[in-house]
Amino acid sequence: MKIQFLKRDRINDRLAEIYDYPLTIVEAPMGYGKTTAVRKFLEIKKIKPVWITFQPENGAADYKWNKVCEEIGKWDQNTGQTLKQLGFPVDVPQMDQVLSVLSQMTIEESLFMVLDDYHLTAHQPLDRLIELIVSERIDSFHLIIITRSSGNLNASELVAKGFCRMISQEILKFTEAEVRDYCTMMMATISEQDLQKVNQYASGWITLTYMLLLGLEKGIAVGMNMAIDDLISLTLPSIFVRAIFMPIYSSQKRFPTGFRSDI
Repeated sequence: MKIQFLKRDRINDRLAEIYDYPLTIVEAPMGYGKTTAVRKFLEIKKIKPVWITFQPENGAADYKWNKVCEEIGKWDQNTGQTLKQLGFPVDVPQMDQVLSVLSQMTIEESLFMVLDDYHLTAHQPLDRLIELIVSERIDSFHLIIITRSSGNLNASELVAKGFCRMISQEILKFTEAEVRDYCTMMMATISEQDLQKVNQYASGWITLTYMLLLGLEKGIAVGMNMAIDDLISLTLPSIFVRAIFMPIYSSQKRFPTGFRSDI
């Protein structure tokens, strides 16, 4: 089954509000289409962002900071070099210097910086720097954080002050209408009964919706009493793919009705 992406006007309308806030946080567990939603929206709007994806091995603050500076340098070389020379700010005076440099950036249009997999940073000074940048409302500078958890970032306070827009799991998950559209797009022959079962068992969880469709394609009825790992084994036999998908289910700490959790 070829992977296809459903156009979701509802989500795009939410993401269109990134112009109105200095910070947008897209927060949900794995499998809810966070990164895909942001990428597709930016493509539709023909926005070329500064996109930084954090990796678990990128633990050093200097490494992360240099990566940020290099990406900013693609838009404004002088700003990127100056920030790199300053180094990662560790106290308030240094953070003020960074804010001053960012405020003087020379850009012809709005700059959008995406920090993907932000939960992998676990670096509180970076949280504080982001809070300061957002509070300054730098003209034409917008941050988008994609994360499984906002962690130590004071997201609720930023939202309360009008600095931040949150897009949560409840917003990202498929609605019943989107499940129908997605299922018929992926499998034109799906029966009404199976469609309703997919909607019931997946509960809007995008990755599980896709896997249930893979199961149907292989003759596995929706709602069979099987463990989640059995479904993965039958639909995604690759060891590499299982290594990616298994953490999704163990991290959710819930299992749809009809599936056993003995993984």
